[in-house]
Amino acid sequence: MEDMKDIGSIFDSMRIVSGEDTEDTGSNGVRHCRVCGEPLETIFEVSGRKFKGAIRCACMRERDHEAYQYELACRRNEMRKKCFRNKQLYAYNFKNDNGKAEKLSKVRNYAEQFEEMMKGKDPYGLLLSGGVGSGKSFAACCVCNYLLDHDISCIFTDFTKILSDLQNCEDLETYFRRLKNTPLLVLDDFGAQRGTSYADETVFRVINDRIETKKPMILTTNIPMKEFYRVLESDNSEDIPAKRIYSRILSGCIPVVYNGPDLRRLVAEENRNRFAESLGL
Repeated sequence: MEDMKDIGSIFDSMRIVSGEDTEDTGSNGVRHCRVCGEPLETIFEVSGRKFKGAIRCACMRERDHEAYQYELACRRNEMRKKCFRNKQLYAYNFKNDNGKAEKLSKVRNYAEQFEEMMKGKDPYGLLLSGGVGSGKSFAACCVCNYLLDHDISCIFTDFTKILSDLQNCEDLETYFRRLKNTPLLVLDDFGAQRGTSYADETVFRVINDRIETKKPMILTTNIPMKEFYRVLESDNSEDIPAKRIYSRILSGCIPVVYNGPDLRRLVAEENRNRFAESLGL
């Protein structure tokens, strides 16, 4: 009986504290929310004794949902801050596709299958190769934002930034470990970094770490695929540093070739013509 009293006191302490005005309705004394009309209490029986327990009405459930959505948005915003180097990239997503970006449907398939792919033994990345402004970086950002919206962490960076960061980094191992362990690493504009021996070793380490830990990466590059294959078949000693790197990249990434026009130039021309027309020129 003491246990029953304890239960009763517990549920008495759970009696509703609602943000809305309440009123009693019915002979059983169960209170209802004056706004949505739903009950704020329920009556249940334990060992022949009746107890009241608090339940949440539609108003309270709506507030709970709003609070959850706000918390989720804050968490994902923090993830984006850690992923991207500028806020402009937050808006690069599949929903904002204007239909001009080449190969985007294939890249979207990759994003949608990412979680399932990661359950396998050999997850693959992508090597997006093509001319300037063909939509490679946009596509890579779309993948990141899609995964971030599904609570999967990503890092979007480039080797120029990595090499700059390392010059002022106090804990190199922690920095490299972050690049190695993030679920998806995007290395934008591969090949634009300076070709020093230190840079080559850094590039190889980052890429090799991803391959060895079976973590996928997406690389965007202006280097044509024929140049990748030429270097891989070369016996020239000068090609050895690049050959080591290219070999590792192609062992873990599927090439996607972009042959389209410079979209940035086309958009700039459209904007310029529209502005000129508004001036009557």
